[in-house]
Amino acid sequence: MRLFWIFRFWRSFSAAGLLIGTLFFAASLTPTLLPRTFVTQGVLSGCSFAAGYGLGVFGRWLADYLELPKPTGRIVRAIKLVAAAICILVAVAFLWQASEWQNSIRQLMRLEPVDAAHPLKVGLIALLTFVLLILLARLFQVTFLFISRMLGRIVPKRVSYVIGIAAAAALFWTVVNGVFFRFALHAADSSFQAFDELI
Repeated sequence: MRLFWIFRFWRSFSAAGLLIGTLFFAASLTPTLLPRTFVTQGVLSGCSFAAGYGLGVFGRWLADYLELPKPTGRIVRAIKLVAAAICILVAVAFLWQASEWQNSIRQLMRLEPVDAAHPLKVGLIALLTFVLLILLARLFQVTFLFISRMLGRIVPKRVSYVIGIAAAAALFWTVVNGVFFRFALHAADSSFQAFDELI
């Protein structure tokens, strides 16, 4: 039963979303002079991955809306496997090079080199962050559909969609905003503490 849910979860992913998400993930690992703990970097990379994935999903939706041809069956599965392999290779390569790239910039600025970029920890935290954001997005979708269907009994369908999106967005913003704000303050405090130690 557990394998069934894992397989179903995997099938729900978009190949285009994974590829674009990986590009965003790789970009988040490029050198910066602002010091980041591995926790901050992992969460940032996971959020970047999720943002890129969302962009890819939107592109796929737009292609469907425009009724463009799309692959089906085994071709879709093959494309998704190839996309996943490319994503893993790119992610691993960038994670392992992150420390070297960071030190090359720090050397030019005559700053002390970093010991390590903690690639395994960053990768794991990024993956957990990405999965959490995807689950939150799907929970938002379920909430929106539930509200719109309830309202659809008494108001026009499109009106129920608008109200459903607004209500779900307000609910999620209230919950997520507090959590994100606290994390942002903690991440900023950790980063500047690390910066103070380097001075």
